[in-house]
Amino acid sequence: APAPVGKPHTLESMFKLIAPGLVFDADSGERVSEVDVFVQGVSPPLTSPVAWLCENCAHPDDFLYIAAVKRRSLS
Repeated sequence: APAPVGKPHTLESMFKLIAPGLVFDADSGERVSEVDVFVQGVSPPLTSPVAWLCENCAHPDDFLYIAAVKRRSLS
């Protein structure tokens, strides 16, 4: 689905579109607290526009590596 008119896709809208339930609860839309999102090893705000991340954070092979990592418990 395209982003709303005049608004770029953000990490939040991208995850809700392509992986509902992974970073945000599929029913409530609330952030899942035990999952961290990393782009090139950095945890950017989920309000970051994906196009900006592609232009400024892409790897030399022109891919943007995004990881959603579930936190491990220490117990």
